Amino acid sequence: MGILLTIDFSQLSSDAAFVSSVAIALGAVFVVLQIRDNRKLIMASTEQAKAAVVQAKLSTDQLKQNNDQANMEMIMRLYEFANTAEVQTSWVIVNYSPLKSFDEFLKLPEKERVAFYQIANLFESIGVLVDRGFVSLATIDDMFVPEQAWQKLSPFIEGVNNAAGEEVYAFFRKLNEGMKEYHKMSPATTEGARVPRS
Repeated sequence: MGILLTIDFSQLSSDAAFVSSVAIALGAVFVVLQIRDNRKLIMASTEQAKAAVVQAKLSTDQLKQNNDQANMEMIMRLYEFANTAEVQTSWVIVNYSPLKSFDEFLKLPEKERVAFYQIANLFESIGVLVDRGFVSLATIDDMFVPEQAWQKLSPFIEGVNNAAGEEVYAFFRKLNEGMKEYHKMSPATTEGARVPRS
């Protein structure tokens, strides 16, 4: 005697619809949770990026501050050197010399010739610092008198250039030209403790 299996397709269809509805609901819940997690992840990544930008700015500011401090230390050392008795003596020799030509320079005593080289080299060094952007013309204007030095040293510099067959004090010349332009742009400059003094 065989067992008669009857299948209630309407019940099966109803069960399948229920399972399908549950699967869709679970899928929707999963998608909502996934979106929420992704949103949290995006927000966390955004905050991390903001923190990285702040950190980069702080690092840049610190590097700039360190660079500015190193540059100021360098110019202060140069200023201290320019204030030594040796350099000041050389400046007095150059400043009060009635030198009109390189031939006159060659007739000077050795100590006086050395003074001309020393002052010219001092301002050539300052010119290099300005040209490289380590020091501003405003700072140099407060501390030194390059235009006066250039005027006093011109016969010497011209003779050295002619003897060498090239421009020896190019950065000093550029410094002098830069200071002239600076004074045209800002005529009301302050008169600070400038070196060398006249």
